[in-house]
Amino acid sequence: METSRWLSSGKLVAPKEDNIQNSLISVKTDKLYPCLREKDIRPLPKETLDEISRNVRALLIHRIGSVAVFNTDNLLISKFVGIATAGLYSNYMMIRRFLNIMTGALFDAITPVLGNMAATETEKRKQNAFSQLDFFSAWLFGWMSICLFCLYDPFIDIWLGRGYLLSGPAVMLIVVNFYVTNMRTPVLNMKSVLGLFWDDRYKAILEAVFNLVISIILARKWGIEGIMTGTLISTLALPFWFEPWILYRRGLNMVLRKYFIRYMKYLAVTVAVGIITWLLCRMTRGDIGGFLLKAVICGVVPNIGYLIAYRRTEEFRFFSFLFTSLL
Repeated sequence: METSRWLSSGKLVAPKEDNIQNSLISVKTDKLYPCLREKDIRPLPKETLDEISRNVRALLIHRIGSVAVFNTDNLLISKFVGIATAGLYSNYMMIRRFLNIMTGALFDAITPVLGNMAATETEKRKQNAFSQLDFFSAWLFGWMSICLFCLYDPFIDIWLGRGYLLSGPAVMLIVVNFYVTNMRTPVLNMKSVLGLFWDDRYKAILEAVFNLVISIILARKWGIEGIMTGTLISTLALPFWFEPWILYRRGLNMVLRKYFIRYMKYLAVTVAVGIITWLLCRMTRGDIGGFLLKAVICGVVPNIGYLIAYRRTEEFRFFSFLFTSLL
């Protein structure tokens, strides 16, 4: 419906139909949200304001620590290995950052749904929702990690040439860091919607300091592989277990052991499917046709493996039903 019309005088006026529609919307809004017309609005209780302030400060500390952890590797590589190697590393990280942007947008779209569920649903429903999100993340990031491991070097070779390739161990560490870091996503999302920022507020700062120290020590011995190993060790030493512990203890009231058992099962399936995919990719040629065949193998084989491994799980049945209902 056209919402406005110009008269010959040049004045902008609203049609009569729009006035009626606006009036109906106003009446409906008054019924749904009567608080909007309240004039005697009482301020929030001091306890609520203190909690909001505390969580904002904790969230700020988390952000500062995360920036410090994930933005020091390039500087350390330039310092201890060389600018040329840092340039090679940045090519790999550009692809990884692109994937992180896409998956970040996906999980940002899921977060409001989790927030509504956290405010309205039972504790059992929250636990089930987290298990489903964790399953989805294991499938998605496991598949993406396999694709990266099998396609990283062939893509860089076709794009820039063999002179721009990193060593095999370095590529492996990039992929492992990608998997371990992104597998934290469901825990971080669930902690965020539940407002669990305060208890582990200093974790990110400690992680950044530990990462810097251990990376410098290992860089002197192993170069770029030592720096990436330091990042992996710092992740496993603190956030890998501490973030789930906070979530399970303060938010979901679950036994933490179940999380790690499930994590190891997902990891074992990913490693097994990844080895099969890698062996099949090794049989292809090194030209563009071979790269396209590798891409097809990476798109099909891991998902078939996951389908076989997870087809009897409750989480798979949930997503299967969800996908079927959308069709």
